[in-house]
Amino acid sequence: MGEESGSLKSVADLIPSFYYDLIARVSVGVPFLALLLWKERDSLKGLLPPDSWVAFLLLAGAGYLAGLLLTPLSLIWTVVIMPAEAIIFRKKPSLNWRRGIRNDEIAIRNKDAGLNLAKMQAEATLCQNLVSAFVVLMVADWSKTFPVLALENRGLTDRCVLFLILLACAGFQTLSYMSSQSRLYHLFIESGEEPR
Repeated sequence: MGEESGSLKSVADLIPSFYYDLIARVSVGVPFLALLLWKERDSLKGLLPPDSWVAFLLLAGAGYLAGLLLTPLSLIWTVVIMPAEAIIFRKKPSLNWRRGIRNDEIAIRNKDAGLNLAKMQAEATLCQNLVSAFVVLMVADWSKTFPVLALENRGLTDRCVLFLILLACAGFQTLSYMSSQSRLYHLFIESGEEPR
């Protein structure tokens, strides 16, 4: 019985990590690949097996990899958003490489706070990855490497408006995450509240 509950606990601990990968990477990577390769869909049909579950898993895996590759590009948006953080929270702007470590420190003190921060970080990464994916799609379409059907007949104004909407979403989610992390770090680490 004890061994069974231990394996259930390890599965339960794995679910949030998987869920956050779905949020941050797969949910961006799949539509990104669909938009990028839509015009080539007929030539790609022969590559997918007829079993729908296998095709679904391959698509999800490819989407995960695409999202994983978009994530480093998204660092640019964190750097762009940093001045807004400095203005809103009245602090000196700095690219804090300890943000991930801070999440771990908070999670050690309070597991629920750590899980909430991980979720917020995944949501911020999702929005940043959407901005990066849109920029890559615009560059691919502009260079005629991969003409993007969804961008055909869309002028510069439409593209700029969509870019600004995506950037605003990324800014909001990133600032929400940074604000919560700073507040929780102060509460649990700097002020020394006892772990729960």
